[in-house]
Amino acid sequence: KRWESRHKTVNANGEGRAQIDFKVVDREQITVPAGTFNAFRVDGNGWWQATDGRSAVVNQQLVRWIVPEIRSPILAEERQYRGNQAIVSERRELTAYLQS
Repeated sequence: KRWESRHKTVNANGEGRAQIDFKVVDREQITVPAGTFNAFRVDGNGWWQATDGRSAVVNQQLVRWIVPEIRSPILAEERQYRGNQAIVSERRELTAYLQS
């Protein structure tokens, strides 16, 4: 399955627009501090640019491991590049959750 996401962002640094193409690439068993899960791996590639058009385009690479029963990715990795220079690299892992 594939889909495209286009969205506008607003934060303390200003406004921007983004486009990311997502694709479900696999189902993997992933262990994070909250436990071990059978998750869908979703890859995303795209870009972000400030709406003023003066800023350089930031390329984005995203990977999310998603378990349908949990409303948040159990593992998320993001890398951002301006040209060939990496400007952001982060990883977030689910440490705990409570089902209601």
